[in-house]
Amino acid sequence: MKIDEHQLAASVTKAFDEFVGLIVKFDEWHINQKPPYGGWTAAQVADHIIQGTAGLPDSHTQAPTRKIDAYVESLRDIFLNFEIKLESPDFIYPGNGPFDKSELITALESNKQQHVKTITNTDLTALCLDFEFPTYGFLTRYEWLMFIRFHVHRHSHQLMQIFEAFNGKEQITD
Repeated sequence: MKIDEHQLAASVTKAFDEFVGLIVKFDEWHINQKPPYGGWTAAQVADHIIQGTAGLPDSHTQAPTRKIDAYVESLRDIFLNFEIKLESPDFIYPGNGPFDKSELITALESNKQQHVKTITNTDLTALCLDFEFPTYGFLTRYEWLMFIRFHVHRHSHQLMQIFEAFNGKEQITD
């Protein structure tokens, strides 16, 4: 498989930009309020994404012994299936807040830029050995970046639901 770095950078950028665009729509009060149905606040969702996308576990790598995108389809099927509820691992569970919206946006933008830099400056085929993804094992940088894209998109969907719960709208439109 040949990786199209420009397309990957564009898709990761788009995922983060859409997420930030949704965060921007929340006013300072609602961003830290639990939705009427319970669960995380929009700010907690953002904190979770900031923690979960803060970097790649790639200080130790090796050449892969399998296809570099072997787990991408499975990760997509899980993380973009909005019918299933997934539990956050403790190490990226959001804080209680309250959170400052502008600080959240700054951190999200920083994470996005870090990933774009990784895409353009590193070997995306390398197997990352610092952390084993539950049930999958070690992922390549490419798989991690695709996971991040899917994860951010999943939580954009969650932000839309929270926004709609506060605003009584069927959909968020620009």
